Amino acid sequence: HRRHPAVGSGYHPTCVDSSCSSTSEPDVKIQLLTLGSGHVGEVLLPLNATVRQVKLSIERSLGIAPEQQELVLDEQLLDDDLRTMKSLGACMEAPSLVTVVRRTRQLALSTGAGLGLQLWDLKSRRWIKTLSMEGPKACATMHCLDVDWDSMRALIGRSDALLQLWDLKDGKVSQELTGHKHAVQCMACNWEEHCFISACAGGEIRLWDLGGDVLCSHSWQVEGGAAIFCLSVDWSTQTAMTGSADHLLRVWSTEGKELLKTFSGHSAPVQCLSMDWLSMRCISGDADGNLFLWRLEHGECEPFNTQSDPSPVLCLDVAWDAGRAVSGGCDGTLQLWDLETMDVILEFRGHKTQVHCLSLHWRSGRLLSGAAAYEKDDPASLKLWSFVRTKDPKAFSVEELRAPEGKAIGTQLCLAACWMPGGNDPETPK
Repeated sequence: HRRHPAVGSGYHPTCVDSSCSSTSEPDVKIQLLTLGSGHVGEVLLPLNATVRQVKLSIERSLGIAPEQQELVLDEQLLDDDLRTMKSLGACMEAPSLVTVVRRTRQLALSTGAGLGLQLWDLKSRRWIKTLSMEGPKACATMHCLDVDWDSMRALIGRSDALLQLWDLKDGKVSQELTGHKHAVQCMACNWEEHCFISACAGGEIRLWDLGGDVLCSHSWQVEGGAAIFCLSVDWSTQTAMTGSADHLLRVWSTEGKELLKTFSGHSAPVQCLSMDWLSMRCISGDADGNLFLWRLEHGECEPFNTQSDPSPVLCLDVAWDAGRAVSGGCDGTLQLWDLETMDVILEFRGHKTQVHCLSLHWRSGRLLSGAAAYEKDDPASLKLWSFVRTKDPKAFSVEELRAPEGKAIGTQLCLAACWMPGGNDPETPK
């Protein structure tokens, strides 16, 4: 996802802010820049203006709320609202160049069995709203989702074989796609090119083009009709990897619908996978509790050091650059793995039932996980974990994401998170 969307384009007229003018201090010219659009305007403020007053002026000039602004002046992050421009080194002789980064909210979308889509604010740990339908379609289970956070759109795959495109801003379905004959189990989206691939429990794979005249450009079938549970796509090479109920991993050419290679080694249905297309490595988990690291160029497969009585693996996420992976399964435990030693280095215990979905953000040391509801009205099936991001982390904390009193969020089968820069995240501008 794009980390710092442009805040505007074109030139904005000079704004002379009278709310913080002073007769005793000369004005300083502040030129505003953005990562996406370059120069977007300037404001005139007294030298004794505070960072807070600068943010208020930017709000009036560019329409960005102060809490969404991150300001950088001469390579220093302006994170103290009480500091004055003078104390930060601004002067009247030359314009001060301030880079404005729009800090969007840290959001998550989760869903599951018939309770609609829940939108969450991860920073405040609060429920924002539930998006739901009425009538018979409201009862379907939602198996998979993908979100474009820039446009606030989500694509949902359902148990009734429907695909739905949701507008998260107005909470409505903008488009429904039919064609699959079985439950849609997984998908991969290319939002910039308006296309995506979906796979279903009948072993069918479909390539869709939302911008074309024909929505489904072509489809193909796994031999024997084995259900496909997981999918990864490299859009640059038009190659896809699938994991299915017949214990196999398959590599496909999405352009020619051609099966390129098959990998065997699992002893049970492949429930989840994560692919690093750059290094051609893959991690996959199955219903027997096995995890494998594949080096596809050499056809090699190495098992993780799982326990003697492992729990079925239902979901995983991988920070390939950091050499870490997290898996979740039927025993409710999340395990953090070292990809070099293939050992568990930390276990997260807190869920009482099987963990169906998760999202890892290694750089900020956070993990979001969704599980089956322990009871009918269980409000705590979504948890946000924080851990110390060291080579050998030992401690963690956990918070439950809860809807307003009286509202159950139910079993969580799939989720997507928008992890934005903040705190000690290296991605924060310096």
